[in-house]
Amino acid sequence: MSSEDTFVNTLQALRNLSDEDRDRREQAQCDIGEWQKTPGFCNLLEQIIRRATDPKDIKITLVVFRKTVSRFWSGYDGYEIPLPEKEQIRASLLSLLMTCGNNKQVVKEIVYMLTVVVYHEFPHNWPSALTDVSTLIQSPEPEVRIKGLRLLSSFLRAFFDLGVVVTRNINLPKTEELNTCISQQAPAMFSILATLWLESNSALLEQLSHVLQGQAWDANILETAGTQCTLSMRILWIIFSYFLKNLQEANESATGQFFLGIGKMLEASISCIQVFQERKLDIPGTKNYLASVVLRIIQLLNCTQSNQPMAFLPYLQFYLDFFLQEFFKARLLTRDESQFEFQEKYYVAVITFLTDVISASDYHILEEDEVTPATQIIRKFFNGDTIQDITRIIVSKYFILTPEWASDWEEEPEQFLDNEMSDLSASCLNPATELFFWWTVRINLEHGPKIGKFLLEAITSGSHPEHSIPPVLYQESLYHAYAVCGDQLKGQDFFLKQFCLEHVQSRFGNMHVMVKRRVADIIQHWSSEVLEEFGSWGYETLLRCFSEDDLVTRVAAAQGLKVVLEELDMNNLQYYKYIGQSVEAIVALANDMDGGPITVSVLDIVKDVVGSLKESIRPVAMDLLEVLKRLWGLSKKKKMVLCTITQILAKFVAGLIGSPIEFETPLISFLTEILEKRQSSPALLEDGLVLWWRIVDQAAFISPKMGSLFSYLPHVLDENDGDSRVTQSCLNILTCYVLNGKYGFFTKNFSEIMMLLSMCLGNSHKNSIVVSVVEFLKICVRMFPKEVAKFKDALTSLMFLFVGDDCPLPKHVEDRSSASCIGSLFFELALDHTEFFFAFMNELPKIQLEDAVNPFASDIGNPTYHFLSVFLDIVEPEEYVVLQSERITLQGLCKFLEINDSQMFSLHPKIIQQCYWTLEDIRKKNHDSTGAFRNKNALIEGSPGHRALEQLLQRPMKSSKETFHSQIRACVSKFGMNWVSELQKVLDDNVFQAIAQVFQQNEQTENVNK
Repeated sequence: MSSEDTFVNTLQALRNLSDEDRDRREQAQCDIGEWQKTPGFCNLLEQIIRRATDPKDIKITLVVFRKTVSRFWSGYDGYEIPLPEKEQIRASLLSLLMTCGNNKQVVKEIVYMLTVVVYHEFPHNWPSALTDVSTLIQSPEPEVRIKGLRLLSSFLRAFFDLGVVVTRNINLPKTEELNTCISQQAPAMFSILATLWLESNSALLEQLSHVLQGQAWDANILETAGTQCTLSMRILWIIFSYFLKNLQEANESATGQFFLGIGKMLEASISCIQVFQERKLDIPGTKNYLASVVLRIIQLLNCTQSNQPMAFLPYLQFYLDFFLQEFFKARLLTRDESQFEFQEKYYVAVITFLTDVISASDYHILEEDEVTPATQIIRKFFNGDTIQDITRIIVSKYFILTPEWASDWEEEPEQFLDNEMSDLSASCLNPATELFFWWTVRINLEHGPKIGKFLLEAITSGSHPEHSIPPVLYQESLYHAYAVCGDQLKGQDFFLKQFCLEHVQSRFGNMHVMVKRRVADIIQHWSSEVLEEFGSWGYETLLRCFSEDDLVTRVAAAQGLKVVLEELDMNNLQYYKYIGQSVEAIVALANDMDGGPITVSVLDIVKDVVGSLKESIRPVAMDLLEVLKRLWGLSKKKKMVLCTITQILAKFVAGLIGSPIEFETPLISFLTEILEKRQSSPALLEDGLVLWWRIVDQAAFISPKMGSLFSYLPHVLDENDGDSRVTQSCLNILTCYVLNGKYGFFTKNFSEIMMLLSMCLGNSHKNSIVVSVVEFLKICVRMFPKEVAKFKDALTSLMFLFVGDDCPLPKHVEDRSSASCIGSLFFELALDHTEFFFAFMNELPKIQLEDAVNPFASDIGNPTYHFLSVFLDIVEPEEYVVLQSERITLQGLCKFLEINDSQMFSLHPKIIQQCYWTLEDIRKKNHDSTGAFRNKNALIEGSPGHRALEQLLQRPMKSSKETFHSQIRACVSKFGMNWVSELQKVLDDNVFQAIAQVFQQNEQTENVNK
């Protein structure tokens, strides 16, 4: 076939990938899958891209090209692109990037492929990669510069795992090596990028200043200077975050000038935004661009300071001064302002920088007398007067509710709560300010009295700084500030007592509900020490908040109650008297929910309160169940609400003392509906299974209603797609059915029980599942010892899991919990059901362990051997007593080794070694403080231990002489010379002479001869 025919056929196959005909589409996928593993295919794709005129052809070819490079550049999936072709592809991609025009999608695909190439070839096969890309960035053509910036940004983001994902080859250079290579070139890249960024941003700001003077706006400048500025700042952010120290070492002066330069750019950009807002100018794209410039500069400063605080120290004073001034400039924000979004993001960025600085551990004072440059700067800016000013600005500007929020509170409280709860992340202004204020107080506790005095005087005086702020909103803000920092002021007893017992208690009845809500917040934020002292007052105050008609205040009271219940001892008679009212209040709050936006949040609080109250919830439990039933009916299509209700029910049942039989009807009604609709919501099913487990676990017996649910278990397991959490829950439920249903349930449902066990093992071979199955079998064997023969099939499945190809143990065995658990089960069977155990073991087919878990067992063909070797290797001697309730002793181990001796196969030296270690460890436990045997019969001639050793040591060896020597050497190394005399009693002359040779090799001949 000619090259032209190949070109045409390949192009047609690429087009068929999107063909409506399924057969043609699948054939094309098959053909291309084969061609991808053929040398020269990538070069053919490049020709198609260059010659194609239809954008669709170019698009699909680029996608296939990208997937081919991504999969096969590093040898993934069994094929690696040949080295000569790689060099051609690299050159072709660079050429394509230069000639592909400005189509963003095309550029994106080529940039990603080149990212893969650089990622794998730098530094060994393409040492000049970063230099070559930097050359593109210095091109006089803006289009080429932008493409170079995109490529460098993509590579650095891939290397530092910042959103660009590349399949990594294990043969790639280590991270440390790449880090070193990049750090060496970081100063050169910084020089190029810093110059480009400053020039681009200056050009744009200059153009904006011309517009303000009445000149025309150049619409193309955002596509050139704006894009260059954005991309270069993104790369600089990465370089500064990781390599600031390298930059300073290379050229400290240039680095310092850059930081001062971006500070001036930041001021200029902010001023420009303010002018545009004042004049109400709207130039397309400029507002968003300027906002992004400002936020990106602060992000660069913040990340640099957070990642390398000590390297940032030379610039700390300048930016602390700048950002504190910006913090103090804040004005009240309103939701109806067009610039609100930028204002909020800007002040969040400013506050985040200040918070990160003040909380940086590198800047903290390590010793009381120690003074460092960092502590000097922190002390200078965060002195007593500044902290008081910060507190004043926070309560008068940042914590003040906007008129819109206050209106929402009064008219749509659910919407207000939903908005507030959705703004809990540190990227929102209120949480960011709370965190800054908390840290400000936290690291300046010596100024705590000044903060406390300011807040208390402002609260008690009733004054407010600006007449434009309604007094109630100012009071709400003051209480908010106290709620945030109150736990840090816990040592100031005078303040707490005066505030709580005198001010709040005397004025609570006349407070506005907005302020009462903050009183509940204060109690929620208190530490356990404060709650212990003011617990009764806190309880009474929360209950008074519950009595309000305001939903926001009642939700705050519920959050406070949750904390109080977690912190205080509910058995304390001082607090026990409040439990009844608390339960009624929380149930009433849940009853007022209608399935709206805050229902889940409120129910989450109810769930925690119910979990804390436990048995105390019983008197009003039926009322709670009725409320939850009503909410369930209102929220049929709201899966999160249904899940939370189910979690509340599980907490309720788990907290009860004794059987929940009196609540069985409503509980099983909930559960039945969950099981009937199990396929529509996997998350709800998981919560429902936990509820089911709790119900059966708490039951004193299996009632007919609970018994009727048992038939759902096979369906749940059969529909499970391998989720180990579902399998584990089903095992928990099955175990509880057998424990509480006892012999009657076991015999009636035996076949179903065994089927369920088989399904559990089939669904998952995870260690936790195997262990749970084994524990279940242990329970059954102990509860029904006469029925042990019925478990033969289940034991066979476990044995095959233990030694077969599907063994759940990892090859480099780190987590051996399942093997240890199975070993202990079989050991128990061998001791208590000897005849059954060996009959069962002898009936097993021989298993050829070509790839056994234990490397020393590769030549063993019988599972008895493997069981014994792994068991002795895994179960530590000190665990015997725990595992077998003190029944396994030295004699117990020897009894096992003596059992059915004719059936035991020749033993591997590893087993002998493990037996030595095991017997010696047990023997050591029989020594008293003088070294004498507690049990003098432990190893004397004729004792079970002596006979066991004799039988073991006289067995034929399945190993070479050298292997045996190494095993004996290891034993002697561990046990010392005392063991030689013990061994001589039971070893024949040939074996003992072999041991003597080992000792001679270790230059211990003299001791052996003795």
